Amino acid sequence: RPGVMARIGIITGVLREVACLSDISGDVDLDVRASGADPRRAGELADEMFAQGVVAMLSFGLCGGLDPALKAGDLILPTRVIAAQSKRLTCDPDWTGRLEDALGDMVARKGTTLAHSPTIVAGPRRKSVLRATTEADAVDMESYAVGRAARKAGRPFAIIRAVSDTADTRLPEWTDEIVSTSGGTDGVRLLKNLAAHPGDIGKLLALGRGSTRALKVLRGAAGRLGPGLAFG
Repeated sequence: RPGVMARIGIITGVLREVACLSDISGDVDLDVRASGADPRRAGELADEMFAQGVVAMLSFGLCGGLDPALKAGDLILPTRVIAAQSKRLTCDPDWTGRLEDALGDMVARKGTTLAHSPTIVAGPRRKSVLRATTEADAVDMESYAVGRAARKAGRPFAIIRAVSDTADTRLPEWTDEIVSTSGGTDGVRLLKNLAAHPGDIGKLLALGRGSTRALKVLRGAAGRLGPGLAFG
């Protein structure tokens, strides 16, 4: 919440991810914001939150699987995030280690690498190319921008992500276009895109099933961690 001197900042892409934190986010030590699936906005929000006194930043939400072994609903705590031109950022090892200890058997795999993409990586072919070029296990849109802001501020950052779509899931190419700037779903754009691409309804339903599973896991992880988020 703007104006509150928060201890830990949390950035998500969409409001459905924010909702997973509802049981713990009433705490004054947390500041939760949705970037509307816009990496540039995620970085701006993180800068703003650090300027307002946040001491650590968590990137929290859904991700796409690149490793074929990852299933929808698998929870990962990446140790690094890779962007284009081999740019990379390392998550805070101490905080990530405490998150691993606190979440225990909820974590599907330790020591994962996350790739950054400025747009949705929609199909299996593009996912396999991204995996081949980065050796990453999963992909998201916000974490690299959040991590860059944290490095600039000299503050720790960590990532908690749950897989919503697997390496072989096909997403509608326009998935990120239907996210509003506030992180909600733009119903008008959704209907327009479905009218233009009626064959995508099956893809959208498959994504919905995977996302529902992943969001349930995220809510469970937040509940286990509590408002301290294993930071201190």
